[in-house]
Amino acid sequence: MPKMENAGKLRQIPIDQIIENGNVRTDYADIEELAASIKAVGQLEPVLVKSLGKNKQTQLEEFDLVAGFRRRRAFQYLKDKGDGFTMIDAVVVSGDKLTLQLVENLQRSDLSPRDREAGIYQLNKAGVSNKEIAARLSKSEPFVSRNLAAYKVRASIAQAAAAEIKKLEADAVAWGENPPPGALDGLERAREWLKDINELSTQALCEIQGIKKDALIPISKRLIAGGGTVACARQLVRDYNAPKKEPAPKKTESEESAEPDVSVDGGNIDPLMTESAIADGSDAGEGEPSETEPKAPPAKKTPTQAPVRVLEEPPHKKVDLNSVQKVIQSYIDKVGDLESGYCYEYKTNAAYEIWSFLLAELAGL
Repeated sequence: MPKMENAGKLRQIPIDQIIENGNVRTDYADIEELAASIKAVGQLEPVLVKSLGKNKQTQLEEFDLVAGFRRRRAFQYLKDKGDGFTMIDAVVVSGDKLTLQLVENLQRSDLSPRDREAGIYQLNKAGVSNKEIAARLSKSEPFVSRNLAAYKVRASIAQAAAAEIKKLEADAVAWGENPPPGALDGLERAREWLKDINELSTQALCEIQGIKKDALIPISKRLIAGGGTVACARQLVRDYNAPKKEPAPKKTESEESAEPDVSVDGGNIDPLMTESAIADGSDAGEGEPSETEPKAPPAKKTPTQAPVRVLEEPPHKKVDLNSVQKVIQSYIDKVGDLESGYCYEYKTNAAYEIWSFLLAELAGL
C-alpha cells in the first residue's frame, strides 16, 4: 500500500532544476494574477518536490514536481519577464507521487464535489485505506465513505449521459450540414444533462445511492429538475420506495355475464321508477310517478363540513427532540405503507414542515 510520508524541511531550489512530469490537475488559469500576487507579497506556500538524484550531464540535483504547478509556472513567468524569482521555496518529500498529489489537491478549498469524490476514489483505488485518507484530510471516515458512494452514483449516471451524447453525435454526423428541424435539440439537452450531473452535490447523490440502476437515470433527471437539493432527493427516494398499488384484476367473460343486469333504457335508470318496476324491466311512465308510489320532491342537499379537531393540551414535561423526530419519522413511514401519490406527498410534506417550524421556534427562544 502506498505510504504517505511526512513533509521534510523547507529549502530554496532553482526553478530550472524542478521538472514537471504531469499532474492530476489540468486547470492552470490565472497564472498572471498569481504571479502579480507573488511579486507583491511573496510566496506564501512552498511547492512539494521529490528528489530524482543528480543529472549525469550537469551533475546538478533534479527534482520531480509533486504539488504546486501553478506556483512554479508563476515563478517561470516572472523569471521570463526579467523580474528575478529564480529560486523557489520547496519541501522535499518521499512517498508515492500520485498519492501525494491527490492529498495536496484534496486539501484545496475551491475543489468541486465531483473532483473531491474522484480524488478520494483514486486514493482508495491506489490502496490507501479510508482511515488514512480521513486522517490526511482531517475528516471523518464516514465523510470518506460518503464521497466514495457519491462517486459511484455520479459515475454511473454520467456514463449513461456520455453514451447518449455519443449516439446523438453520431446521428448529427450522419445528417451532415442539413439536419432535420429540431434534430440537434436532443443533443443539447443531453450535454446540459451531463453538465448538471457534474454539479450535483455529494449529499444529494448519497441519498439516491440505494436506487436500482435502471431507475437511476430517470430519477437523476427528476432530481436535476427539482433543483438538485437534498430534500428533493429524499422525496424521490420516498416515492420510489412507496408501495405500488396493484391494478384490479380484469374480469373474465363468465364473471361479467354472472353479474345481474339492472340497466334500463340503455343503462339509464329512471329515478321515478319503483323497485318492482326496475326488477321486471317495466316502465312506470316518462317523468310521471307510478300509481303505487307518489312523486316525492327531491331532497335538498345541505353542505356538510368536516368537524374541527381540537388539539389536546400536552403534558408539561421535558421531551427529547430526538424522540419527537422519531415520532414524526414513524408517522411518515406509516403513511408510506398505507398511501402513495399526492396524498402521501401532502401528508409527508406537512410532517416535515411541522418539524421545520418546531426547530425554527426553538431557535428563536
